[in-house]
Amino acid sequence: MVRTGAVSHPLEWEFCGYNEIQNPRKRYALIDYKKLTELLHSKSIEDFKNIYNRWIEETLRINPHVRDSKWTQSVTIGGKEFVEMTKDRLGYRAEGRNVVKSGEDYQLREQQVF
Repeated sequence: MVRTGAVSHPLEWEFCGYNEIQNPRKRYALIDYKKLTELLHSKSIEDFKNIYNRWIEETLRINPHVRDSKWTQSVTIGGKEFVEMTKDRLGYRAEGRNVVKSGEDYQLREQQVF
């Protein structure tokens, strides 16, 4: 919603991942914080929250209205094993979607038609 100009900071949009990370739920959490901190080599969730906040602030400072298609056009993003596992778990719902290497990560995306 920052990109569209509806809000100037993700903090202002109640239904986004930023708020879920900065203010973790005590019950019914959507994010596995233990696994997240482990995967990102953070010392703790507080450490990760600080790092994540700096990423957001830097992005907003540089150019808040740039769309990164990997986050909006991919079914999933991550390491090759994770993306392939997700594709397998999706079964028939992943038909027509391919595992694509993109920089350092992989994405499960629909075929590009030009």
